[in-house]
Amino acid sequence: MSHTNEYKYQNLMYIVLYAAFGLAETCLDLAFALLVFLRGVIASERLHCAMLKNILYCPMAFFDTTPVGRIVNRFISDFNVIDINLPDQIRGLFQQILRAFATLMVISYNTPIFFTLILPVVFLYRLIRVRY
Repeated sequence: MSHTNEYKYQNLMYIVLYAAFGLAETCLDLAFALLVFLRGVIASERLHCAMLKNILYCPMAFFDTTPVGRIVNRFISDFNVIDINLPDQIRGLFQQILRAFATLMVISYNTPIFFTLILPVVFLYRLIRVRY
């Protein structure tokens, strides 16, 4: 009974759907990496120009009291956040949102009553969140 054409087509449909989700995730991941890289370079450039301009216009008394190592360390730590930490955090957020959306879609497809029950729960959660 499990070798009929109906089951073969259904299995093929699930495999194609799974492959499409994998391909979509790969394409979105690539697009996201390019977007974060390009925007990160622009943000780093703007921050560097603004910081350098402010440092160059400081009075000489600032350089007498502040060691050069502290100034360089400040530059490095700020760019470390923009170039390394921030993209990783944004990527993690993006992946978690997509995973939650995909999980909700799979559950809703397999159990249609879930979608009708989750809407009141989301509404109630929003009311509680606004209240507190």
